Amino acid sequence: MSKTKKNNALFDLIHALSKNEKRHFKIYATRHVIGKQNNYLQLFDAIAAQKIYNETALKKQFAQQKFIHRLSSEKVYLHRLIMESLHVYHQDNSIDAQLKKALHQVEILHGKGLYAQADKALRKTKKIAYNNEEYLHILDVIKWEKTMLNAFQLAKKSDEALKQISEEEENIIRILANYNQYSGLLIEMWHFWVKKGDLRDALDRAKIEKIVAHSLMGKVDHALSIRARLYYYLIYYFYYSFKQNWEKVFEVLQASVNILESKPVYLKENLNVYANRLGLFLGSFILLNKYNYLFAQTLAKLRAIPETYKLKKGIFKIVSKEIIGSYNTELTILLRTSQIKKSLALIPSIEKLLHESESEILPHTRTLFYYRMALSCFYAGQINQAIHFNNEILNHHPKKFRQDLYGLSIVLNLILQYETQNHDIMEYHIKSAQRFFAQKEQPYLFEKAILKFFKTITQKITNKSDLQKELNRFKIELEVLRKDDYEKVMFEDCNYIAWLESKIRRCSLAEVLRGI
Repeated sequence: MSKTKKNNALFDLIHALSKNEKRHFKIYATRHVIGKQNNYLQLFDAIAAQKIYNETALKKQFAQQKFIHRLSSEKVYLHRLIMESLHVYHQDNSIDAQLKKALHQVEILHGKGLYAQADKALRKTKKIAYNNEEYLHILDVIKWEKTMLNAFQLAKKSDEALKQISEEEENIIRILANYNQYSGLLIEMWHFWVKKGDLRDALDRAKIEKIVAHSLMGKVDHALSIRARLYYYLIYYFYYSFKQNWEKVFEVLQASVNILESKPVYLKENLNVYANRLGLFLGSFILLNKYNYLFAQTLAKLRAIPETYKLKKGIFKIVSKEIIGSYNTELTILLRTSQIKKSLALIPSIEKLLHESESEILPHTRTLFYYRMALSCFYAGQINQAIHFNNEILNHHPKKFRQDLYGLSIVLNLILQYETQNHDIMEYHIKSAQRFFAQKEQPYLFEKAILKFFKTITQKITNKSDLQKELNRFKIELEVLRKDDYEKVMFEDCNYIAWLESKIRRCSLAEVLRGI
């Protein structure tokens, strides 16, 4: 780790704390540090007040304090003290932490010879572990059960009990092995998804077919645990997404949500998984162009998770990504179902979200927000505002990250610049787009066609009659490309054909969209 990262570690930790965590730390430090707590609290407050870590400023601020001469070791201790405070603050926030604590209590009771109390605590721990499918902890429980047999000296029953425990242990190991197999299949599918994104040839198809041909993927009953069943459906989610079978995508995601909602105890302890599946399920409505009661109900469930389960601010982050993403999903489905007024009405909420949750929004999510806000304005005929949102992508999105998103923004930019009728700068934008698409390993035919189209209408065509012919010709070309298995992904967001139709009919794009 570099020196800079080491210096920033304490700063990053302090600034990641919620208000409640900071308050708890100060109480904890006061109780657990004798004599020196003021030093640590002063240093804590000073770093918390900084917007950028500045060690020189700290040394200047505490120049008269003796502890500043050993600042390096003081920071190390403060970091450790904060982590200990966080451990205490969050020790009962997860089932894993609760089970570890319960098993430690069993160990203490057993060590004191209080075997009956230890046995009672162990049975309670085992029930919680089974309810939450914490199979590794169940193995720990079984280990203690074996120990208890010797402690109780149940000579007559020990052989039969030991046999039952051994069979139970074998079953747990079988369940864990089953889960690990599904985990391996999912990782294999996930790696392919990350690397490829979509299928480009028959070899790609053969690779994913091999994964789902595994004997465990024959039916969901082969999965022996909730986690394994969720993985089973997630593997098929990726598989059907690759094949663009959106009805099946919808079905497997709905099945995942149903599994979780049928197990409320497990759901409560796995809210991040529940939020993720709700988010993916919402996305499947987009793929089917469904905007109905079930979509609204699912959207409400997702956004209500923090209130429904009374999440503390610090824990809220486990579902914040999906809640943020739900606004992107809602905006997308409004666009695809041509509900332009509703999409425009959603933009202020999204802009507020972008401002208030800046640190929590991933770069590609931010790009999608701006792209779809630009589309909303474009569909509504608000060209300058659309250019403003699209420029946020062109000026700030890293070109090497998610080139597909950046490419869509470049195409939209060509359309928007053409709409301004400032044809003098079109040549610059066309050349810029051409340079970008030339660098791609596998450019789409659509990208080549759109460049050729804009070159033609801005550089070669001089009368309205020829323009109408070119618009009609290009519309037919796009209609053919949209049917191609490898090209149709380019048509999922922006309705280019509707835009061409508006040019041909010489009416607004909104009018065409209302009629489609």
